[in-house]
Amino acid sequence: GLGHCADALMANAVGGAALLGIPASENPSADLVALGLRALGDRKRLLKAIKQLEVDSAQVTTSQDGPWSLHFMFMSASPLVEVGPNGSPAPLRALDVESEQNAICQATADAGVACRFQCVNATMRTLSWAVLHQSCCVLIFSGYTLPNGQWMLETETGEALPFEPL
Repeated sequence: GLGHCADALMANAVGGAALLGIPASENPSADLVALGLRALGDRKRLLKAIKQLEVDSAQVTTSQDGPWSLHFMFMSASPLVEVGPNGSPAPLRALDVESEQNAICQATADAGVACRFQCVNATMRTLSWAVLHQSCCVLIFSGYTLPNGQWMLETETGEALPFEPL
């Protein structure tokens, strides 16, 4: 994954237009080295991901649904219990994911953005399905995370399942 590259980009205030402008620069690979990304594989994967982001953005703005149509995939995980290292379950407070979904829908409507929403429970199976088989432009995850940044997905029986996003 490229998650470890995020720190270098954030430390150098690279985001949005600056990120999208890297492939068009005179020497994109040298720019990434200057940002602290020394590994050739990381630089190549990041440049490929930026170019794909440009393609995806172009597809969104030329969608049949209108100039600002977005497809949101809202994945929520509110596991009932977390199993500790000793195997004993500890209950978790239920999250109000419905209110979060409603707030996002309202914010996009207020902004006049035409959106399509899908709301699913975040398990390993549905996350894989969303990433591999759905054409969502925005993936929103609502749920618990661990201090190390891992997401807490749910098992089919409601237990917490640590997962590290790319």
